[in-house]
Amino acid sequence: MSAPNGKNDKISYFQAKAPIWVTNAAALGVPTALAASLQTKTDAARAAYEAQQEAKAAWLTALGNCNIAVREMALVGGQVLTFIAGTAKVEGDAIYTLAGLPIPPVPAPVPPPGAPYAFKVSLDGNGSLNISWKADNPRRSAGTIYRVCRTIDGGPQTHVGDTGTRKFIDATVPAGTSQVVYAIQGVRTTAAGPWSNFVVKFGTGAGGAATATVAESTPASIAKLAA
Repeated sequence: MSAPNGKNDKISYFQAKAPIWVTNAAALGVPTALAASLQTKTDAARAAYEAQQEAKAAWLTALGNCNIAVREMALVGGQVLTFIAGTAKVEGDAIYTLAGLPIPPVPAPVPPPGAPYAFKVSLDGNGSLNISWKADNPRRSAGTIYRVCRTIDGGPQTHVGDTGTRKFIDATVPAGTSQVVYAIQGVRTTAAGPWSNFVVKFGTGAGGAATATVAESTPASIAKLAA
């Protein structure tokens, strides 16, 4: 036989048994001093356990109070920092020095948009050409627009539209076209990325259905249209 696991269960077990064993020590063949010692240690264990539980509750209360205090401090501190930054915009960087704060570094300019790549095309039943691509734009960049230009069967290059996503529907490819060279460039208000070009060839598949495939692509700029 053995005592149960767990501090409280173990203490409760011996609390219930110790008085019986002390009273009947001789009949049970237990040394009287040993039974008395168990009673004393059981009482001490219960007192220590209760003290531990009280300390744990106090610690949890203290932790909660600390978290609240730090959160409220950070909120007000953030408001003060916002006011200091606003004053510095008007009065200059000397305000940061007066406040005991480092002068914020001037952020580096965001690099231009990345070159489009991994072009894909598909034909709709109405003859429109669906174009999609990937582009790895720099962090902190936003508002990238993609300019789409094309050259049909070796003719002049023309600007056919802009898109705010990495896909474009060209619904104006003339019937009978055999090849289109597309040039796509990502632009923002402050920077323009490199042109990427790809060739789409049109043909006829099984059953006479029209097909469109990307024949080749390159990030090298061959576009003639000025940014």
